[in-house]
Amino acid sequence: MSTAASRDGRPQPRLLVVANVAWFLISHRLPLVVGARAAGFDVHVAAGGATPEDVSVFDTHGIPFHSLQLKRSARGLASNLALPVQLGRLYRQLRPDIVHHVTVKPVLFGTLAARWSGVPAVVNAVSGMGYAFTAGEGRRAWTRRIVELGYRTCLRHPNMKVIVQNDDDAHELASVADLRGEQVVLIHGSGVDLSRFRVSPEPPSPPVVVLLPARMLRDKGVEEFAQAIRLLRDRGLAVEGRLAGGTDPGNLAAIDEPALRRMERECGVRWLGHHTDMPRLLSDAHIVCLPSYREGLPKALAEAAAAGRPIVTTNVPGCRDVVEHGVNGLLVPPRTVGSLADSIEALATDAERRAAMGAAGRRRAEREFDVQAVVAQTLQVYSDLMHRRP
Repeated sequence: MSTAASRDGRPQPRLLVVANVAWFLISHRLPLVVGARAAGFDVHVAAGGATPEDVSVFDTHGIPFHSLQLKRSARGLASNLALPVQLGRLYRQLRPDIVHHVTVKPVLFGTLAARWSGVPAVVNAVSGMGYAFTAGEGRRAWTRRIVELGYRTCLRHPNMKVIVQNDDDAHELASVADLRGEQVVLIHGSGVDLSRFRVSPEPPSPPVVVLLPARMLRDKGVEEFAQAIRLLRDRGLAVEGRLAGGTDPGNLAAIDEPALRRMERECGVRWLGHHTDMPRLLSDAHIVCLPSYREGLPKALAEAAAAGRPIVTTNVPGCRDVVEHGVNGLLVPPRTVGSLADSIEALATDAERRAAMGAAGRRRAEREFDVQAVVAQTLQVYSDLMHRRP
């Protein structure tokens, strides 16, 4: 075990958190790594694609950052076969007591490297089954078979827990990877800072503002959302659709900027690009919409619930774990423009219903999505593994 000394002289267990890209660590795991450091861990992080600004975020919290050479696109899979070697070298250098892998490639390749390098304990966070596990044929189905084989082959560390974010993923991953029940832990998402996301009054209307906060991916239902907004405007409803999120060229489901500009012209939506002030975006909206094909547990919807905004989303894994139909939002079938438009209209024309659903969403966020609870549950996973380390 490689440890640093705490102020009282006791050894600090070393935790290394690994993700594919640095921005994801910051947006989804920063409270965890800060909380782990406060709990007495000697915390390090490693990721690819870091900017100087990303590194400075970790520097501010006194957390060393280690850069990885990692291609995210599945088209670069062969070139990423060097990743286990790269990670193994880092693991032997740092000798962590626990490695926490986040996102698919670190989970697969990192677990292999951890076995080879003698890392005592591994946590694998599967924050959604991803692109390969949404319905589809051709390349998507082939990608799914490769990922399934990867899970069955790689998730074999003797002291390992796998964190999932919804029940559907728990059952599917346990089956695909042949995991024992006690190896799979359900933790609802990455958590929301309830002090930062607060309920605010609706902005003036009309128009009723409908916000889709997500990366600009086909799998997020961006195209269906734009078509639904066009349909509602054709019906004469005063609605304004807003797309808040950046393009993601490294993702196979990415929608490029020319296509987004075409949606603006043809459907009447506004693409706002990447935004970091989510509380402000939510306070400026009446309804939040995410017609995704599949999720782990979408942080954007958990934030919308915390901000007291009613939600229209799809009845798919992850999304239905945030929204109870008719209580804090409405669920629609995926890939159905008509049903999506009808549900948005139902809320856009009923301010009292929006208010009631928003209040119910806030209560649910307080019960289930508090980031402090998520951090505490994850730290408990670390403790369990350290007590049963081989």
